[in-house]
Amino acid sequence: MTEPASPRRMGLRARSALSFGIGALLVASFMAALTFTLARSYLLGQREDGALRQSYFNARLVRSTLRDPDADVAAVLNSLRPDGGSDAAVRVGDKWYSTSVGLSVETLPPSVVAAVQAGGAAHQVVDTPTGTVFVSGIALPAVGAEYYELFPLTELDSTLRTI
Repeated sequence: MTEPASPRRMGLRARSALSFGIGALLVASFMAALTFTLARSYLLGQREDGALRQSYFNARLVRSTLRDPDADVAAVLNSLRPDGGSDAAVRVGDKWYSTSVGLSVETLPPSVVAAVQAGGAAHQVVDTPTGTVFVSGIALPAVGAEYYELFPLTELDSTLRTI
C-alpha cells in the first residue's frame, strides 16, 4: 500500500517572492498612513492659523466699534461675514448678538467659553452634527465683551476624504 502524499511545500523562490510581497505591502501601508497623517496635520494647522488670524482681526474690529456707546453690534457682525462662511457671536454684558440663529452659548464648547470668561482666549476643533468646526473665542475686557467665531472645516474634511 502507498502512503498518502504529503502536502507539497513551496519552493525557495515562491517563499522569497511571498515574503518580499508581504514586506512591500507593509511598507506601502505604513508610508500611506504616515503621508495621510502628515498631510492632515499640515492642512489642519494651516486652516487653524488662518482662522485665528481672521478671528483676532474681527475681534479688534468689534472692540473698536464697541467703544462707541451708540454702536450697532448686529450691523458690525453682519459686515464681518467672510467668504469662508464663518459665524460670529458677541456677548456684551448679558446680551448675545450673532450672525446665525442657532449660535448661542449653549452651542459653544464649555472649555472655550470658560477660558474667554476668565479673560483669555481659546480655540478648539469640535465635531458637530453639521460637521467639524474650528471655534475661537477672545475676551474683549476693554469693552466688557466676548467674541466667538466658528469656522466650518467642511472643505478640509472633503480634501482629507479625497486623500
